[in-house]
Amino acid sequence: MNSGKYRGKAKMLMMIPIFILAILAMTTVVMLLWNELMPELFNLKEISFWQSMGLIALSKLLFPGSGSFGKHKGYKKHGYMKEKMMHMSPEEREEFKARWRQRCSTHYRNEAQPSNDDDVSQLNE
Repeated sequence: MNSGKYRGKAKMLMMIPIFILAILAMTTVVMLLWNELMPELFNLKEISFWQSMGLIALSKLLFPGSGSFGKHKGYKKHGYMKEKMMHMSPEEREEFKARWRQRCSTHYRNEAQPSNDDDVSQLNE
């Protein structure tokens, strides 16, 4: 029974060097791209390896949902909506889809907004 725990810890220990190598490789790629492109295009100075790592850390702080590491945290609602749709009756599902089609078509296609207040209140529900 303990062999399962051991395999999990061994996998975790194997992931640490892989994670470190991935960070080092990404830092090197950013540094090389910056030093190749930015001085010529925008007349900026070249950066060191550590400045490149700091630039990556800063970008992860400013844009936490982007990048290849981890999942996009803003898109967790997809599972919620799928589950919500599964619990609806077919009639409710069609009504829900029609309501959203109406919302999107009037907003994005610049179609005329509903003229009376009752239609607007139905859209906002």
